[in-house]
Amino acid sequence: MLSKVCFLFVLFALNLSQKVYSLSLLSFVSKRKISRPPVYDANDVIVNDDPINSPGTNFHPLRNFILPILVPLSLVLSPAAPTFASDYGSLTAPQKKVSEAWRIIDSTFYDRSFNNKDWFFLRENAISDAKKFKSFDDSYDLLEEMVAKLDDKYTVILRPEQYSRIYKSTTGSNKDGVVGIGVELRNIDGDVVINDVEADAPADKANVKRNDVILQVGETDVSHYCNAVDKSSECVMNVATLLRGDEGSEITINVRRNANQVPISIKRKPFQVQNVRSYVSPSMIKGKKTGVVRIKSFSSLTSSEVKKEVEFMIGEKNIDNLVIDLRGNPGGLLPGGVDTAALFLPINSPTVTVYTRKLTDVQKTYSDGPFLSIPLAVMVDSSTASASEVMTAALSDNKRAFVVGGRTFGKGVIQTIRAMRENDIEGADAGGVKVTVARYETPNGTDINKKGILPAYDIGDCRESDAVMCLPPKFDFE
Repeated sequence: MLSKVCFLFVLFALNLSQKVYSLSLLSFVSKRKISRPPVYDANDVIVNDDPINSPGTNFHPLRNFILPILVPLSLVLSPAAPTFASDYGSLTAPQKKVSEAWRIIDSTFYDRSFNNKDWFFLRENAISDAKKFKSFDDSYDLLEEMVAKLDDKYTVILRPEQYSRIYKSTTGSNKDGVVGIGVELRNIDGDVVINDVEADAPADKANVKRNDVILQVGETDVSHYCNAVDKSSECVMNVATLLRGDEGSEITINVRRNANQVPISIKRKPFQVQNVRSYVSPSMIKGKKTGVVRIKSFSSLTSSEVKKEVEFMIGEKNIDNLVIDLRGNPGGLLPGGVDTAALFLPINSPTVTVYTRKLTDVQKTYSDGPFLSIPLAVMVDSSTASASEVMTAALSDNKRAFVVGGRTFGKGVIQTIRAMRENDIEGADAGGVKVTVARYETPNGTDINKKGILPAYDIGDCRESDAVMCLPPKFDFE
């Protein structure tokens, strides 16, 4: 019975009554080979991995939010930490918020030295400081200062709006769309560049183009926000913050297109984000038709969406080869990357090994994928990260696909996202915490963190919109 309980914790759970959301980092034990029995503390509530979808914050976001931004992630949503009356009896509401967030990090953070900080001492100081607060907003500021001492850019406090966006983007529940202009941004050699424009979004209808360089947003000059040396996404997210706004509001941006400056006015409206797109390239490879599936980020729906697109292109378009385009894909849900790779792999193929504080999880495919014979290439670049690197490595290490493009980002750690409960508004989201809980290695045992994956065909980052145009001359899928 105990072993069944240990494994059942990884099931996807959704408790609407308490606004507790959970996506599992691990999957059914039938899909994964656990190298040793996991050991759990009585109060341990493990659950998942990481994408983030929220501009204007100091963490790497997934995308598919108001204004998808390029950044690396691999994550999962987790349940709120349990609360105990004995802990909360004499605390004010802001103090309870601080205590709750501290407890989540204390039970899950991968680095048990807490960056060589006295984690309990930090809690006592924060609880003491929070006593004078009147609102939860002050508590969030204090928590961000406390978490910053861990010196882990992936462990962050999520305010309610940020947590809500992440949940919607990673579960595919954003049925009503998101409000914004619909662009994806990237820092390229110090320029804030439009990396992608969502079809039928306000930016698309206003004639914003891929590769436009943003110079000004409203009255703010953003041409100096990034530099060529600092490759972090913070400057991009600062620009994203300027682009966000209420539905119906208007923003004017100035972009550099080729050698010309172009002013563009855009009204922010709701739009749908399409994470998976497919097309048949007009370029033939040795007289054969090549289909392309572009995956912008990984959610719980990605594998089923990719399966549908590939089936259509094989059955209706009669493609002979396939390119999986992961350029600019910052990651998302780890199971999304694993399950999508499994579509192209035979049974018992290793996909990833996850190392948490308490267990080693060697994940393998549990059945033959439906697309074992179609010749395959994977297109990557320096913004291909996290869950998309997991998929790339799974296909490459199993010799199922050729990898083409530039060296990938190199994010080999995994986060969990947990909802918090303490709130000052009845029924409203209470925010959450994103915590680094594990690291992973590729099927060949390679730790890619801060190193990335070097493609077999190392051609550097390719900016062509058609991925097939990036393939080197005389490329052969066979």
